[in-house]
Amino acid sequence: MRTLILLALLVTVGAGCAPSQAPAPTVPLEGVAPHANEANCTKSGGKIESGECACPAGYDTDPAGFCLDAQGRPGGEMAPKS
Repeated sequence: MRTLILLALLVTVGAGCAPSQAPAPTVPLEGVAPHANEANCTKSGGKIESGECACPAGYDTDPAGFCLDAQGRPGGEMAPKS
């Protein structure tokens, strides 16, 4: 009987630990390039076109907004000097 009461108490206390607030709504990005990190794009040799980062030929955009080559190195002024 004691075990049943303790179990019921734990379930009741645990139910109060759930978050009571809904997550905050996301804020839309503002500015010239809402879908690109403009600073990272231009530093790595890309240009902002239609709100997106357009990388030079042979480079692809990574999630942080840099233009990276096939080896994962950024282009433009961010590229390592050889």
